[in-house]
Amino acid sequence: MRYAFPVLALVATSAFAQRTLVVDASGGGQFTEIQQAVLAANPGDTILVRPGLYDGFEVGKGVGIVGGPGVDLRPSSRTPGFITARNLPAGQRLSIREIGTGASGSTVTIEGCAGSVHLEGLRVGSWFSILSVRNSSAVTVHQTIVSSTVSIAGASVVFSQCHLNSLETALSSVTFAEGTCTGIQPIRLVSGTLTITGDGQTSIRANSPLPSSAIVTQGGILTIDPQVQLVPSPGLPPISGPATVIYRTIPSLRAALTSTQLTTALRAPGAFRGHTLLGLPLQSPVATPFGDLWIGAHVVLDSGSMPPSGVRSVTLAIPPVAPGFTIALQGLLAMPTGIELSTPVLTTTAR
Repeated sequence: MRYAFPVLALVATSAFAQRTLVVDASGGGQFTEIQQAVLAANPGDTILVRPGLYDGFEVGKGVGIVGGPGVDLRPSSRTPGFITARNLPAGQRLSIREIGTGASGSTVTIEGCAGSVHLEGLRVGSWFSILSVRNSSAVTVHQTIVSSTVSIAGASVVFSQCHLNSLETALSSVTFAEGTCTGIQPIRLVSGTLTITGDGQTSIRANSPLPSSAIVTQGGILTIDPQVQLVPSPGLPPISGPATVIYRTIPSLRAALTSTQLTTALRAPGAFRGHTLLGLPLQSPVATPFGDLWIGAHVVLDSGSMPPSGVRSVTLAIPPVAPGFTIALQGLLAMPTGIELSTPVLTTTAR
């Protein structure tokens, strides 16, 4: 069982990765701009981006784009959006890891994607920057910092371990797990469904001279774990507006993947047993009686009784694995109310 991760990842990488293209701003790779590599790539290829400053890019094919520390984007008249993923076909998977868009006014846009899109380790702008997700069916965002606005409409999105300034969602299904949202009006639920879960470090906090509740609603269904910290402006309720609000324990999962180890923490207060599954992500989640399932072919990474703390953790050393491959992790819990799946974590192997 302890060797399941490297075996699965290496087999999957050899089966699906076709080519590796290298982008180097100083000329040490096959391309000097990310957009050049995107145009040359085929679905299934991996694009490795070495440290440097690059123009923004637009992509609509299932490739893995892997940056790292020191990889940043700049404004360009040719690519006014810093990162744009548009019209990804169904059945393809796009992943973008560790790219910075630190300039004020930077934009990351996911639009019209029938395939699955995974963003990880992005650092999105400061003032007047935006992460926008529109009409896309399966978007996951992991360990990403957005210092301004996140806007979602007509989409299905899961945030895991992210730090946001503000989030507005309409006509969408959104999960926000194990992160923080701190801003002028941290979360606005216009319509659709919003699920928020995590431990006591997960917080939604109004932080502005302008008074606001932590969550403002205009409709929809809000399901929230009681351990989540809601901090409104003084004198205001934590949640305001006409949405249906449901409080219940929602199992969640944290994960961190480096080039040398994988660490997971499965949180489910009151659970009897917990199993952490690792496998290949589905193109889109499948509804089951236990919750949405995000994993297809999988192995059991860890299994056992839940400790009194309600958190079961495991750390595994891993051998070198090819970068740009996306894996999925999800917990399966025996709860007092029955079997339940945790929120998922999708993560991509690093450069």
